[in-house]
Amino acid sequence: MSFVSTDQGHIAFAQITKWERDDRGVRLELADGGIRRTDEPRWETAINCNFTAVLPAQPGTFFLTPCGDGDETIWQKEPVIGWGVRIDGILRPIGHEGTEYEEAVLHPNGLVTKTGGSYENEAAYIAFYERR
Repeated sequence: MSFVSTDQGHIAFAQITKWERDDRGVRLELADGGIRRTDEPRWETAINCNFTAVLPAQPGTFFLTPCGDGDETIWQKEPVIGWGVRIDGILRPIGHEGTEYEEAVLHPNGLVTKTGGSYENEAAYIAFYERR
């Protein structure tokens, strides 16, 4: 069971019927009619570490990770084994060492996705990465 820490103790995700961000953090409406509050960092930790479902990744899905000493970048590929579905519906890739949030993902069709953008293929992503 997944929980989030609130101003009045821990609440199971299953008890949350609605949530919304506001200027005071995150407001949680509960199935029993109660209201709880949590701050943004606790909410983000809870939703990034607790999934409502886990789906298998297609074979040929990889994390693309740059490695190197600065003179030459070598690109490492590690398999994505699944996708975690957060309470807000966002998918997060899962590797053999757990969830990876900021890594680029190479999909079987050649598309590369990363938070904030997508790239037509691996070469386009690497070119973008090397320009920054």
